[in-house]
Amino acid sequence: MLRNLVQKLRLQAIATVFKLRKGFDPFIINQLKLISADSGQCAATFTVNDDNCDEYGHLSSGFSTTLVDTMTSFGLSTILYTKSHVSVLINMHYYKPVKYGEKVIIKTRVIKLGKNLAFLEADLSDLKNNEILAKGTHIKFVMDKSIF
Repeated sequence: MLRNLVQKLRLQAIATVFKLRKGFDPFIINQLKLISADSGQCAATFTVNDDNCDEYGHLSSGFSTTLVDTMTSFGLSTILYTKSHVSVLINMHYYKPVKYGEKVIIKTRVIKLGKNLAFLEADLSDLKNNEILAKGTHIKFVMDKSIF
């Protein structure tokens, strides 16, 4: 029970930091319902809407790439509480268009954490049937510099 409380407080604290940042993180985080974040993994859901759609009524590739950037960084922050990290490379693979109104779940995980590099992955899936819609990989450089 205490572990669940600590996990919930950690999730809220990291979410608050991301909401207060400059750039795209607040825009992304405010569209999500955060489900979990612990030990390098996190999960959240969102609905495709006017704010994250392209002109064809599908989830924007720019939004989904930014989502992978933000959420893999969020998951990494559950392990590296005070260290800064910056993107080196983000790759996306799109398997199916995601239409306006569809509900999506994103699950991210830290694959490997080295001295200077973190290797991260994300899956975007249909919330109803768990079908994979897109995958992202993300490499981040981890700095010794503290964010606090």
